[in-house]
Amino acid sequence: ITSELLGLRYRQSKADVKPRLKKLHNNECCPSARSGYHRLMEPSLNRIIESVRAAALEPSPVRIRGSGSKDFFGEAFDPSMPVLETGEHHGVVSYEPSELVITVKAGTPLAQVEAVLAEKGQAFPFEPPHFGPGCTIGGMVA
Repeated sequence: ITSELLGLRYRQSKADVKPRLKKLHNNECCPSARSGYHRLMEPSLNRIIESVRAAALEPSPVRIRGSGSKDFFGEAFDPSMPVLETGEHHGVVSYEPSELVITVKAGTPLAQVEAVLAEKGQAFPFEPPHFGPGCTIGGMVA
């Protein structure tokens, strides 16, 4: 979700942004949300959207976590910090081997993506970081 979608501008004050975030949270800004389109999305995506909306109303950091394979990186996390779990949002959306294009969801295990590619004799053009079992494509990109 981009800042443009949320209706945010970097130079706006919190007082300007808060009313917009409330409208976004109440589905008043997005025509597709008003039409009920959001109900057709996968439940895992709906949970992510709702988590982002809730976090936007309370301007505080959010920890994005897939399988937790990179939990050892960086500083210790504040246990009170909300966690946005992406692990349940997984799967291959599309794969065009002749075009060398694959689209997967953030929580898709890296091993699963590599197995799908290997079936067609393909692989990543780099050595992806495997920091533990169950590491995800989102963690690889992060």
